Amino acid sequence: MDKQDVKVIADQLLEKIERLELAANRGIKISEDPHLRHCSGKIISPEQCYWTLKECALFKKWVTECFESFELTVVPSSHGLEQ
Repeated sequence: MDKQDVKVIADQLLEKIERLELAANRGIKISEDPHLRHCSGKIISPEQCYWTLKECALFKKWVTECFESFELTVVPSSHGLEQ
């Protein structure tokens, strides 16, 4: 496995974490807006969303630390993922 392969893996992991962050942020937005909350069906609590965001920050840190051992600079970036 060369450095480019490792970078692709790191980018894929960070993208998945970013998607989870977006979902948690949507959950917070839904919980704060009574109109959205009424129409959204079952949602997780804002507390769970905030915990998820904290875990995402920790996961990003771990991914970055792990891949630094391959002498790669892995920087989490916002890809504007909206789904």
